[in-house]
Amino acid sequence: MLKELSKRQQRLIKTVIQSKTARIKNSCFIVEGLKNVEEALDSDFDIGFIVLSDAFLELHNVFLEKLKRKVSQDKLHKVSHKTFIELTDTV
Repeated sequence: MLKELSKRQQRLIKTVIQSKTARIKNSCFIVEGLKNVEEALDSDFDIGFIVLSDAFLELHNVFLEKLKRKVSQDKLHKVSHKTFIELTDTV
Protein backbone atom coordinates (compact mmCIF):
# COMPACT_ATOMS: atom_id res chain seq x y z
CA MET A 1 0.00 0.00 0.00
CA LEU A 2 1.38 3.40 -0.99
CA LYS A 3 1.33 6.30 1.44
CA GLU A 4 -0.61 9.47 0.75
CA LEU A 5 1.47 12.54 0.01
CA SER A 6 1.48 14.95 2.95
CA LYS A 7 0.38 18.58 2.62
CA ARG A 8 3.95 19.62 3.45
CA GLN A 9 5.31 17.51 0.59
CA GLN A 10 2.67 18.91 -1.74
CA ARG A 11 3.72 22.47 -0.87
CA LEU A 12 7.37 21.56 -1.45
CA ILE A 13 6.59 20.17 -4.90
CA LYS A 14 4.64 23.27 -5.92
CA THR A 15 7.40 25.55 -4.64
CA VAL A 16 10.21 23.64 -6.34
CA ILE A 17 8.35 23.55 -9.65
CA GLN A 18 7.70 27.29 -9.58
CA SER A 19 10.98 28.65 -8.23
CA LYS A 20 14.60 28.12 -9.21
CA THR A 21 15.58 29.64 -5.86
CA ALA A 22 13.52 26.99 -4.06
CA ARG A 23 15.21 24.24 -6.07
CA ILE A 24 18.61 25.54 -5.04
CA LYS A 25 17.61 26.15 -1.40
CA ASN A 26 16.12 22.66 -1.03
CA SER A 27 18.84 20.97 -3.13
CA CYS A 28 16.23 19.18 -5.18
CA PHE A 29 14.54 19.11 -8.52
CA ILE A 30 11.52 17.48 -10.11
CA VAL A 31 11.77 14.64 -12.60
CA GLU A 32 8.69 13.99 -14.72
CA GLY A 33 7.91 11.25 -17.19
CA LEU A 34 8.35 7.50 -17.13
CA LYS A 35 11.66 7.42 -19.00
CA ASN A 36 13.19 10.27 -16.98
CA VAL A 37 12.16 8.65 -13.70
CA GLU A 38 13.74 5.37 -14.80
CA GLU A 39 16.97 7.23 -15.64
CA ALA A 40 16.94 8.99 -12.25
CA LEU A 41 16.50 5.64 -10.51
CA ASP A 42 19.54 4.27 -12.36
CA SER A 43 21.63 7.32 -11.41
CA ASP A 44 23.50 8.20 -8.22
CA PHE A 45 20.90 10.82 -7.21
CA ASP A 46 19.29 10.51 -3.81
CA ILE A 47 15.57 10.07 -4.48
CA GLY A 48 13.54 12.05 -1.93
CA PHE A 49 10.17 10.68 -2.93
CA ILE A 50 8.20 9.53 -5.95
CA VAL A 51 4.63 10.66 -6.55
CA LEU A 52 2.27 8.56 -8.64
CA SER A 53 -1.30 9.35 -9.58
CA ASP A 54 -3.99 6.73 -9.10
CA ALA A 55 -4.73 6.96 -12.86
CA PHE A 56 -1.08 6.19 -13.66
CA LEU A 57 -1.06 3.26 -11.25
CA GLU A 58 -4.07 1.70 -12.94
CA LEU A 59 -2.19 1.63 -16.25
CA HIS A 60 1.36 0.87 -15.08
CA ASN A 61 1.29 -1.84 -12.41
CA VAL A 62 4.48 -3.39 -13.78
CA PHE A 63 6.32 -0.08 -13.34
CA LEU A 64 5.15 0.11 -9.72
CA GLU A 65 6.63 -3.32 -9.03
CA LYS A 66 9.91 -2.17 -10.60
CA LEU A 67 9.89 0.91 -8.36
CA LYS A 68 9.33 -1.22 -5.28
CA ARG A 69 12.48 -3.20 -6.10
CA LYS A 70 14.59 -0.07 -6.63
CA VAL A 71 13.50 2.32 -3.84
CA SER A 72 12.23 1.87 -0.34
CA GLN A 73 8.47 1.71 0.00
CA ASP A 74 8.40 4.80 2.25
CA LYS A 75 9.52 6.94 -0.71
CA LEU A 76 6.53 5.96 -2.85
CA HIS A 77 3.42 8.12 -2.59
CA LYS A 78 0.02 8.08 -4.24
CA VAL A 79 -2.27 11.02 -5.00
CA SER A 80 -5.51 11.35 -6.88
CA HIS A 81 -5.30 12.28 -10.54
CA LYS A 82 -6.85 15.67 -9.68
CA THR A 83 -4.21 16.39 -7.03
CA PHE A 84 -1.45 15.30 -9.40
CA ILE A 85 -2.68 17.77 -12.03
CA GLU A 86 -2.83 20.53 -9.40
CA LEU A 87 0.73 19.75 -8.28
CA THR A 88 2.19 19.79 -11.77
CA ASP A 89 0.23 22.78 -13.10
CA THR A 90 2.78 25.53 -13.67
CA VAL A 91 0.34 28.22 -14.80
